[in-house]
Amino acid sequence: MRIFLLFIVLAFSTVFAADTPAWKVAVKLSSAKVWQRQQVILSVEISTTDEFARLETQPLEVSDFEIIELPYSASKLDESKAERVIKVGWILFPLVAGKHRIELPRIYYRPSSGQKKKLKLAPQTLLVKSLPSYVPPTMPIGKVQIKNSLAAGKIGRLHNTKTLTNWNINVITNGVLPQTIPPILRQVKSNLALEVLPETITQNAQKSFSGLKNITQYQLPIKALKSGRLALPELSIQYFDPQDNKLKNVVSQAPTHWALNLYLQLLLGSLLILLLLFALYKTFKFINRRMAKQQNIRNAKDKIQQAKNATELRSALNNLSQANGWQANLTLKQWLNHWQNQHGENKMLASAFSDLQSIQFENNSDTNIEKIKANLLGNI
Repeated sequence: MRIFLLFIVLAFSTVFAADTPAWKVAVKLSSAKVWQRQQVILSVEISTTDEFARLETQPLEVSDFEIIELPYSASKLDESKAERVIKVGWILFPLVAGKHRIELPRIYYRPSSGQKKKLKLAPQTLLVKSLPSYVPPTMPIGKVQIKNSLAAGKIGRLHNTKTLTNWNINVITNGVLPQTIPPILRQVKSNLALEVLPETITQNAQKSFSGLKNITQYQLPIKALKSGRLALPELSIQYFDPQDNKLKNVVSQAPTHWALNLYLQLLLGSLLILLLLFALYKTFKFINRRMAKQQNIRNAKDKIQQAKNATELRSALNNLSQANGWQANLTLKQWLNHWQNQHGENKMLASAFSDLQSIQFENNSDTNIEKIKANLLGNI
């Protein structure tokens, strides 16, 4: 009887175990060897087939570290599969060099049914290197970018003097401890040509398991006090790149904009109007000349069509040469050379001129005139 009951208990245990969703846990450290103040990402991940399982964690506390907790994450490995990855994590910034033992806080896996389970996680070891002596304690460690732009003026990049314009400056950092982002506006000061007014600052910190990205946006109202190029300073930030292990300097120059007072704008506008009128006048004259030339060419071709003898044909060709801007009274050879220099060699036209050359002094020159006229009109 006891053996039978034991068999039943084992059978039910096997069935229950087969229905329990499978899961496995992993602890990940983005790097085990870093510089001081370099970003390190510590995460605890569980792959599970339980659709509603969750992780519960207590805060992570480690001395000599700045710690930023990451938002809880749950995602599917593959849409076609039921397996999910749930994870918790932290961004760590080690402040002190040396070998650090990181004890993970209490983390529980809570399945959709049954009791939550405390995870048994091994401590993580992190070796932190001292920064080189030439790196000051306030220098950013990570990646830094600067982007800046100016709001459009009255006409594109042209502004009125003594009128407010917004200068937008974005400082973008990746993996940088927020309090080490330098105050870039110290590089911008009022002067005799530029007035700088109090700025508006907004910050957007994006925390993910890829790291910390921080965007600091400065909206800086400025006012040009003199006409000329807006004298905006070049912006620069020096930082230490932990990937390349060296100092770098990022530089950004605002696009060129100009400021003009009212009198200069009126003068410039007047000059532009005069230039436009002059261009229109030149264009009109050019079109008029082209139209007159085309009309003269058509008239000359009509005279060729109406010619009754070689003398009238020579006169029509003389009109055509004048319409093309050539010399008057060209010989037939000179006329042909001018035409072929502009339009290329033409054997049919050369043949027509040869025929015209042979009959131009004959009394009965009208015998072949129609053939010559047709050849000329077909090739000029």
